[in-house]
Formats: sequence, C-alpha cells, structure tokens
Amino acid sequence: MRASRRRGGAAPWWRRRLPCCAAMLRAASGAVCGSTFSAGTDLATSTAGNVRALAYIDDGGSNQFLAAGGEDTILRVWTLSPLSATPRLYRGHDETIWALEWIAALNVLASGSGDGTIRLWPLSVLAADQACSGIADCCDGSGLGCQGEHVLSWTITGMTRRRQIHSLEWVPGSGSAGTLVSAWGDGAIRTWIYDGTSWSFGVDLQADGNDIKDRAYDMVWMAGASVLATGSEDWPHPRLWSSLTAAKSAPYVFLEKAASEDVCPSTFAHCDAVLALAADSAGNKLASGSRDKSIILWTASTKVRIATLTAHTDYVTSLAWLDSEGKLASGSADGTIMLWDATVTADATAAAETLTGHSGTVGAVVWMENQKMLAGADSSGNVKLWTCV
Repeated sequence: MRASRRRGGAAPWWRRRLPCCAAMLRAASGAVCGSTFSAGTDLATSTAGNVRALAYIDDGGSNQFLAAGGEDTILRVWTLSPLSATPRLYRGHDETIWALEWIAALNVLASGSGDGTIRLWPLSVLAADQACSGIADCCDGSGLGCQGEHVLSWTITGMTRRRQIHSLEWVPGSGSAGTLVSAWGDGAIRTWIYDGTSWSFGVDLQADGNDIKDRAYDMVWMAGASVLATGSEDWPHPRLWSSLTAAKSAPYVFLEKAASEDVCPSTFAHCDAVLALAADSAGNKLASGSRDKSIILWTASTKVRIATLTAHTDYVTSLAWLDSEGKLASGSADGTIMLWDATVTADATAAAETLTGHSGTVGAVVWMENQKMLAGADSSGNVKLWTCV
C-alpha cells in the first residue's frame, strides 16, 4: 500500500478517502436460547492487562476448559465442569499472546505471540495442576513453556527478524494430519504442516508487494466452501484463499458488495478495516466485523452478501457463531456483546440482545456449546461468562 501499515501510522489509501458507512435498515428477530443470557461468573484477571484471545477446549469427554491469553504473556486455563474461578497458569511466551487455537484432532492448544513463536500445549499439561511456587516458575516440569520445547519459531521460516503472530487457524487433513495457518505482522500468511507425526514449515501464501500483503487479524476455515477466509487491518474486505500450498502465489478473491448495495465510494465489503471473522459450523456462511461498526453476513460459495447488521457504536472487534442457537455474537470497542439472529436474510439495525458489563473493548468472544455459555474478554483484563437460559 502507499501509506504506512504500522499502528499509529498514516491510514491506508482507501481509508483516507472513505466516509463512514450509512446505517442499514430493518430489524433483527428471533429469541436467544428461548429466552436470554444471564450474567455468570466473572473470572477477574485485571492483572493480565488486555486479554487478546480466548479458546474453548473440549476433548469430547470430561475435559472442558476455557483458555485466555493477553498482554501479561501468561496462558490461563479454567476448568468449566465443575466451574473453577481459579485458573491454572502457564508461562512460556515472552510477549503478548495474540492468538489461541484448539486443535481437537491432536488434543493440543496452539498459542501465538508477539515473541514470534507458536507454542503447542498438550491437553495432558493443560488438565494438570502445576507444581510451582509462583507464576514465573509455572511449567509442566519437562520444559514446555520454560526451555523452548514444542515450539514453532520464526527462526525457521526465512524471516530476517522477529514479527508478532496475529492469528492462527487449524485446517484439518486426513486423520490427525493437517495445516496450522499463521498470520504475521509482516503481512505474511505462513503454514505449518503436521503429517501425523511431526511438524514442518510449509509456505508463505502471500505474494510480496506493499499493495498485496496485509496483516490478517483473524482467519477462519470454511469447510463447506473449501476456502480460508482472512480479515485484515489493512483492507476493507475479507479474502477467500482457495489454496494453502502455493508459495507466494496462492489464489484468492476479495468479498465485495454488489454495486446496487454500495454505501461507500466503491464496492468494498466494508467502509473500513476488517477486524473479526466467524463461520457457521458447516463452513458455508461467513460473518465479517469492521472498524466501520458493521457486521456483514456472506455466503462463502457464491461470495454474495446476505445481510448487514448495524447497532454497535464503535469498532466490531470479535465474533463467534452460536450454531446450536442460530445466533451470532459480536464484541465491540463500545464495551458490549450483541446477539444477532444469524438466519436473517435482510439488513438489521437492532440486535436480539445486548450484554453489558465489560469495562473495555471486547476483543475476544467464544461460544462453549456443551456448557451453553458465552465467554467474553476485554481490554481491562476481564473475562466474563454468560449463561444461556
């Protein structure tokens, strides 16, 4: 791009010439869980600083956990059944934890950090109480998080210097094999291949060039359409990638509105950067959230806009699909979580429900279906649970 792409730098060229999007019309409908969400336990972690990521850990059996990571570099893990408000603490990263991804096929949690590493935490470690006298000493006793074992590092990718990891997404293959996709601060999207036995570095999907590369703040695998969706701080529309193996030349398309649907000076999807994505469990429908305060629902296979949802008064910073309820949860810089009818086919300007109580930007939300709970995390270090009733 022509303008600086760093935080605090000049805005990208498209942002400098776009006005705010106009509000959309029509109302949302439908109940949430037959009634509403009630405020549950507050997992107060104010010492954590800005909580950047959440992950629901479910091994399909008795292990049900919630994991959180953020500015203080510590991975926190709460037991959900029965609920314990006291987390287990894991130290290993040296900088902010920006991304968490539960890989059910491997029973492993992946964490991505500003220190340029992806750490892999086995379920056996996350489920065990740690024998340590303080946070600085916490690890599993065999080196995980303390001596660099079980780590995928920037040093083996050909990078000339360390960059932070913005987001992670697991794409399943055959059996336990698959690909872990990682998005980096240098605009690269790098893959890591697990062949069922060991990990190896794959490729960088992004072609070089300032007008091409972008920092993907969120990613989601769309199984129904067999594409990877990415959302970027640097572009006002999501991309859909149809290959995860083409080095520096992976084919992609931008999602755009039809000319008749346009409220910006072009057919961009949004009028500002895309900060959050979510997909339904089938991988057919995509939701994108933006700095323009709106959410757009898309059909991934046809790349057609379904509806635009507008009610937030600030950036939309996180999304989660509540498949069992037919709902979509959106977290925002306005401090609220809104619940939307995800089955709508027309634009909506009112959410089905608004959850209040966070004291900062809601940067992460996750739906824990087997617990019938929604978790939200904010920039003030709070993690809140909301119970579906």
